[in-house]
Amino acid sequence: MSFLLRLLLGCSIALLLVAEGRATVVLFGNDTTSFPSMDSATTFTPRIPDGGIEGVLYTADPLEACSDLSVNVTGTTSFALVMRGNCTFEQKIRNCQNAGFTAVIIFNNKDTNELVSMAGDGSKIHIYGIFITKEAGESLLGVQGPCYLLPGYEKKTWAIKWLILSVSLIVIVIVAALVTALCCIRQHILAEAEADTLNNVLNQKLLDEEIMTREFRPDDMGPDVLSAEALGAQDVMTDVEGDEGGASDSDHASDMSIPSIPK
Repeated sequence: MSFLLRLLLGCSIALLLVAEGRATVVLFGNDTTSFPSMDSATTFTPRIPDGGIEGVLYTADPLEACSDLSVNVTGTTSFALVMRGNCTFEQKIRNCQNAGFTAVIIFNNKDTNELVSMAGDGSKIHIYGIFITKEAGESLLGVQGPCYLLPGYEKKTWAIKWLILSVSLIVIVIVAALVTALCCIRQHILAEAEADTLNNVLNQKLLDEEIMTREFRPDDMGPDVLSAEALGAQDVMTDVEGDEGGASDSDHASDMSIPSIPK
């Protein structure tokens, strides 16, 4: 059971970590437009904070940012729009960081919505990086203005649902284990009680049989117990006393007879 609990907790934490790697680009202008990122996880850049980041969007020059950028920004929070290709994600982000940018928005160079993992060496990298679709990147090309980077709340909500489901499953497993243990304990208690009752019944039956088959001896008799011989003698004495009483009654009756009248 402990292995199952660890596995479920590990999967839940992994889902949250994947969710936190996603973000949304929000562009403010005449019309507010948002572009969700399509990276499955940015493994070597910091996670975008929950409060989001506000800055100014610039298009990188060169666009692929595989070499030093021609524009350096200082003193303001700024985002560089970069196209994928010709070098690694890590190289693009390092070049933008050296130019003073706070975050890098890399857009795809292929018409696909397949999730991409931006991997690289994160040592000494302190700026943010996200990956968006080709269509979203082309919509942002040439735009310079206020922009927000927000964490992917929609994806995080999905991960939270999975976390709740995992925790619910853990609770169900624990409750089922407790119910099973209580049922086993109850069955054990009932079995012991039934065994005690059966033993008491058997002991009482053996005691009754012993009493029925036991031969009484004179010294076993108490003051309230009479043997058969004593009961027979008592009956004989009662009969004798009855006969004597009958004879005396006859004599007394004869003595009490009416005298005859003389002629």
